[in-house]
Amino acid sequence: MKLVPGLLVIAFMTAATSASAGTIAACGAQKGHAYYPAAGLVPKGKDGWADDQITGGSTTLTRNAKGEFDILFKDSRGEILSSRDDGGEVILLRQSEHEITVFVDYPNGAQAAEIYSFIRELDGKAKMLQLSSKGLSVAIAVPKAGVYVADCTTFNPP
Repeated sequence: MKLVPGLLVIAFMTAATSASAGTIAACGAQKGHAYYPAAGLVPKGKDGWADDQITGGSTTLTRNAKGEFDILFKDSRGEILSSRDDGGEVILLRQSEHEITVFVDYPNGAQAAEIYSFIRELDGKAKMLQLSSKGLSVAIAVPKAGVYVADCTTFNPP
């Protein structure tokens, strides 16, 4: 008889974990500004601020059954890539009923760091705010720092 309450707790915990798995936010094309330093393939005189956008891009924040977050993004070739599969570590920084923010660190290869904030605005619409820092490395010939925004069609904070 003591086994039944324990099994109920395990079943409830499993259901709660599975219920929080899936898409948390889905966002479209990004636009913003980036600073390109005179480094790598950027010559002196061509450095500075520029409008920067990812037309046709998309960014999705997901959470798997184990509770791990991931950022899925469409690259310049139109392929959907996973930050985790690309060597990124996705870390929850903060969350509330109106916002969730994750940090993505790429310690190997890309030498990049990104912060994604998904937030519900006062009018009920959702936005993604992204801060990005990409260093000069074997994988990145054009380092840059940027700030981007995108409209989200889905936003369901856990």
